[in-house]
Amino acid sequence: MMKIEFKILTPKEFPDWFIEGRVAQLEINEKIIGYFGEVHPRILKNWKIKMPVVLCELDLAEVFERVK
Repeated sequence: MMKIEFKILTPKEFPDWFIEGRVAQLEINEKIIGYFGEVHPRILKNWKIKMPVVLCELDLAEVFERVK
């Protein structure tokens, strides 16, 4: 709806709260704007969460900057 072109890529580096191989990187114009993926089991254990969780981290300021 916002007509923003983005890429979903396999990241070389990513926040350590994601599981390697189960995380993706979002880019707009070659700039990383966020990540999404499965939360690492050690984080789930710390929070006493028994089910897998998927998390999305997105820099909305970067997204809205592209909307004109």
